[in-house]
Amino acid sequence: MKRLSLALAVALLGATALYAQDRWVPGSNGQVNGFTLYGGYENGNNLFLCAGFLNGTYHPGKIVGSNCNFGYGGREIEANSYYTLQVSQASLQRYSWHKASNGGIPRLNGYVPIEVGREGNRILYVCRAPYNGGVHPGKIVGSNCNFGWGGQEITVPNYEVLMFRTN
Repeated sequence: MKRLSLALAVALLGATALYAQDRWVPGSNGQVNGFTLYGGYENGNNLFLCAGFLNGTYHPGKIVGSNCNFGYGGREIEANSYYTLQVSQASLQRYSWHKASNGGIPRLNGYVPIEVGREGNRILYVCRAPYNGGVHPGKIVGSNCNFGWGGQEITVPNYEVLMFRTN
C-alpha cells in the first residue's frame, strides 16, 4: 500500500462534497482497502483514518488492531465497523494539514476544513495532534483536538486541521 498523507472527503457522511473520485468504503476487523489514507503514526506504524458511528453521528478516528478507535465522553471508543476514505491520485495533492490551536480553524483562501459529522449544531472537523511520541487523528471539540488513546479521550490544544484545496 502506498504511503500517503491523511485525506478525508465527506461525500458519504453528508458534509462538504470534495473530489468526485474520493469515496468512503465500509470496513471492519481492521480492514483497510485500496488507496486508504492515514493521518498519523504511533510506534513506527501508520494510523489509518477511519470514521466510526456512535450516538447518531460519525467520529473521526484511527485504525488500531481490528477497530476504529476515537475519543468520546472521556473514553476511547472501539468501533468494529467503520468507514475509511479512498482517494484518487488526482485529488491527493489537494489535501493538506494546517496548524491551529485553541479550537481555531484556519481561514485560508481556496481551502475548506474537512468535516466528518455533527453533534447537534457542532461540526466535527478532522484534526491531528502529537501525543506520547506519536501523531493521532481526531476531531475538534471546544478548544482542543480530541482523540482516543490508552482507553481515554485525550485533549490537545495545539493541533493541525485537515483541509481541502478547492481551486
